[in-house]
Amino acid sequence: MSENERDSLKERVVRLEALVTELTSKMNQVLSAKQSVKGSQIPFEPEETPRGVVVEPKPVTAQPQTQKIIPPPPPASPFPPAGKAPVPESSFELPEQMKSSEYWLNKIGIGLLLFGAVFLFKYSVEQGWLTPIIRVVTGLVIGGVLCSFGLRLYRKRQHFSRVLLGGAIGTFYITGYAAFQIFQLVSYPMAFTFYVIVTGLSFHLSLKENDFIFSLIAIIGGLGTPFLLYTGESSIPGLMLYLCILLTGASVIYYFKGWWSFFWTTCIGGWVVICIALFGESGISLAPLLDKVSIQSALFLALPFFWLVPLGREVAIVKKSSLQESSISESTEKSGHDVDINLTEMNLILLATVIPFFSFFLSTVLWKWSDFVWGTVSLATALAIAAIGWLLNQKTEFKTLAYTHIVVGLVFLTVALYYFLDGNALLVAITLEGVAIHLVRMKVGNRTLAPIAHSLFGLVSAWILFRLFESQSGSPIINAGTLSDMVVPASALALSYSFKRIKEKHFYLFLGYALLAGIFWRELDGNDLFLTLTLQAASLFYIACRVKNRNLFNAAHVFNTALFFWLLTRLFDPASGTTVFNYTAATDILFIAYGAAVSSFLILREDKIAYLMAAHITLLLWLLREMSPLTNGQGLVSITWGIYTVVLFVIGLRKDVNVVTKTAMATLLVLIGKLFLVDLANLETLWRILLFLGFGGVLLLLSYFFKALWKKDN
Repeated sequence: MSENERDSLKERVVRLEALVTELTSKMNQVLSAKQSVKGSQIPFEPEETPRGVVVEPKPVTAQPQTQKIIPPPPPASPFPPAGKAPVPESSFELPEQMKSSEYWLNKIGIGLLLFGAVFLFKYSVEQGWLTPIIRVVTGLVIGGVLCSFGLRLYRKRQHFSRVLLGGAIGTFYITGYAAFQIFQLVSYPMAFTFYVIVTGLSFHLSLKENDFIFSLIAIIGGLGTPFLLYTGESSIPGLMLYLCILLTGASVIYYFKGWWSFFWTTCIGGWVVICIALFGESGISLAPLLDKVSIQSALFLALPFFWLVPLGREVAIVKKSSLQESSISESTEKSGHDVDINLTEMNLILLATVIPFFSFFLSTVLWKWSDFVWGTVSLATALAIAAIGWLLNQKTEFKTLAYTHIVVGLVFLTVALYYFLDGNALLVAITLEGVAIHLVRMKVGNRTLAPIAHSLFGLVSAWILFRLFESQSGSPIINAGTLSDMVVPASALALSYSFKRIKEKHFYLFLGYALLAGIFWRELDGNDLFLTLTLQAASLFYIACRVKNRNLFNAAHVFNTALFFWLLTRLFDPASGTTVFNYTAATDILFIAYGAAVSSFLILREDKIAYLMAAHITLLLWLLREMSPLTNGQGLVSITWGIYTVVLFVIGLRKDVNVVTKTAMATLLVLIGKLFLVDLANLETLWRILLFLGFGGVLLLLSYFFKALWKKDN
């Protein structure tokens, strides 16, 4: 290269370096403007300044930095997260995935592939194309290929990889079934071991990839293994031992992962297996002792797994978390989503109220022990569950769960009373238990205990309804059965005064009065019953007047109406005893007087008129019944009716009450009709003369003094 060319090249390099320096300076200015907005400035500098060139960089004005407040990280969860944030294969969420063609195509494809494998096995058996060993090996190879591709593609194509892995596990299960049941190539221990390995592989995939789908497949396959390998000979102890091991592993997985779908699948499947063993072909009553012990052991293990493990998990989360909103947290089955707290709490309440009773029921089917033994077991269970509720009550976040366990403990206490007591003592004990629960829940001001107390009163009320059709031995009312029955309505009436809610007050008041009426109906009859019910109706009406509640008035009206119709039937029966002065007459006239007195306390005009008319009609019939048996009794009836009518006229005119005046006029017309239709045919001539003359004269006098008696201004 010549000297001139060398100088020209050097000159071009210098110009190029100067241009780079100028561009660097401009870029620093742009970056300074951007960093000033973000609160920091990071100047851009070249690695080396070219030699021979002096560059004067433009001064960069320092921008004020704004300190960025970084919120403190949330408290660490005591359990591993549900997912480890795998690389998403797309930016859309599950609902859009469900709609995508790829999602459904791979699901349908793997399903068709599995069906094809089943049909291939079946067709190859029919045609004899391949030996059984080759067929089984082919199934294992297909499963292995699917598993290999699924593991390789998991990071890039998660959902497609899950489909392949699920198909691989399904293929392994189908192959194992064919090798043992169809081709009979392997022994039971080998087939069982193979299924255990496949189940373990599925569990391993679920833990490795944090995907609940594989756990579902594993638990379904694990629970189905004894039935897929069933050969007609079963071993209950072996089945229960296998179930216990499977439940133990499943409980550990749920405790750290918290997958509810996996839990409920395990719960339902486990109970199905236990019920199949309990209600099997031979019947548990004839089963050996070892079989019963093994089933009971499974029940003991299922009880904590299906009830205490979920509860313990939530307690552990709350204990290690300082935030109240994470009191009932949940490792989600879908990464990035939180489970609804109410749903989790609902699951825990459902488990607490169902699992203990189901286990207890199956145990009673399993063992035919005495009532004392089962009562002791029930009492111990009640104390244990109530203790759990008391412990949960120490945490504010678990108040609902605490009350739920206390309620379950109270129910078991009722069951214990059922086994320990019988008859009257049991009725009284359950009633007092309901009263105690009501008093406790009113004291603490929580309504959670109300349903169990209401249920207990509903139970004893229904029991009394059945007892109403059973005769009690001993004196009426004063006998053990009736006194025991009286405890229920007495407790209901007492509680009605303690409740603050109007609906509860009225319900228990109605319940108490209805049960009392039923007990009186069973124990008494005739006048005693009618008099007692009249006094009861009067007390109900008195309470309604005190509290001035329309519902109570309506209940009193219904009660009084029933007694009114009963009185009508009594008034048409022949009179017994001394006229007027007999027990029946006194009882009936007391109710008539009560009906007339009620009208003075009523506000509505319609109610007043209804009660007065009822009292008026029954009084006329009462006079007819009591006077008719006497000599010339119809004449005496007409005289008393006449006197009564005149009194009504005077009252109506003096008080200027049009209704009373009209009632007196209607009664007078009835009386005149009686004179012509009854008295003329039945009375002697002298009585006819006296009655017609007497009534005629009285009516004339009444008409003469009509204006004087009428006080219009009153």
